[in-house]
Amino acid sequence: MPGIFEVVLAVSNACGSDTLTEELGFEPTGTISIDGPTALCPDSTADFTVVLDGTAIVSVDWSNGGSTPSTQFSTPSDALLIVSVIGSDGCLYADTTLITLLPTPQAGFTTVQAPCDSVVQFLDASLNAMTWNWHFGNGDSSALADPIIAYALPGTYTAALSVTGECGVDTVSHTIAVGALGSLTLQGPALICDNEEVSYAVALAGGTPAQVLWSTGDTTSSIFLSISGNQLLSATVTGTDGCQYEAEVDVQVIGMAGEAATYVPNVFTPNGDGLNETFAPVLSDPESFRELLIFNRWGEEIYATSSIAQPWNGRVDGEPVPDGTYIYIVRWKDRCSGVKKEEHGHVTLLR
Repeated sequence: MPGIFEVVLAVSNACGSDTLTEELGFEPTGTISIDGPTALCPDSTADFTVVLDGTAIVSVDWSNGGSTPSTQFSTPSDALLIVSVIGSDGCLYADTTLITLLPTPQAGFTTVQAPCDSVVQFLDASLNAMTWNWHFGNGDSSALADPIIAYALPGTYTAALSVTGECGVDTVSHTIAVGALGSLTLQGPALICDNEEVSYAVALAGGTPAQVLWSTGDTTSSIFLSISGNQLLSATVTGTDGCQYEAEVDVQVIGMAGEAATYVPNVFTPNGDGLNETFAPVLSDPESFRELLIFNRWGEEIYATSSIAQPWNGRVDGEPVPDGTYIYIVRWKDRCSGVKKEEHGHVTLLR
């Protein structure tokens, strides 16, 4: 073992004795160290090398079983790596290094937003993150830890966060609902007969009504309405999602005195100026229309249609007819009275 030792030599013969004392020192001539990292990522392996300065290496013994100056080492947890070396000076050298296991990144986030709001605050909840890479599902991205994003349109989006740490990358994604996702409509006719009692109901697509308020003061999901004049009917609905929705319908009374109004022009000018180009009856209830017939002065039928959307344009087989007076027959069924109606008359075509 190393140290300072006192050596005593005693000699004697027939003439007497003598003693000699000397101090001898046995110290190692080298210094040992381990060259390698002090921290590792999980499932990673690193190279470690023993360095012996001042003398040559004769043999090596690593705690992981290695027997050469360099060894590879991995560990599932914090661990000590120990090496023992015998030098050419005959001394035994030893060294130890603590290997710390680094944590892996774990991505996570939460969101903060008011009900039905389009602005979302993203809060990072990751562990061991050094950088952040956000994608919000609307084409936007960010490298901030806690970004705030304003979505242009309501809807459902998938937001994803990738974080990078000393030991790799981790990604997490969540689906978030932004803004009011429902759509409110009022179910019921826009055209009614005078004093007809009609049912109207709220329909909240993509949601469930929690509170309803009609412009009439009613608070039920459906109402019965009977009016004698035009009215703008509206409803405000609060959904179970906390969002408020509004819808309206312009209710027109078409059957004053029990019969819908009808008007037939007596002149039209199909001259290409974009004004008064076609001829058709004007019905307060277009769905009551049944037929329009046009005849020339000799009583020949030259045009017929059963669609109010196909008025006469003053042509026959694509060719313009001469200016003059033509006979028409208009037929419809009055929705309010239920009576089939027919009107005859003359229309003047002028170019």
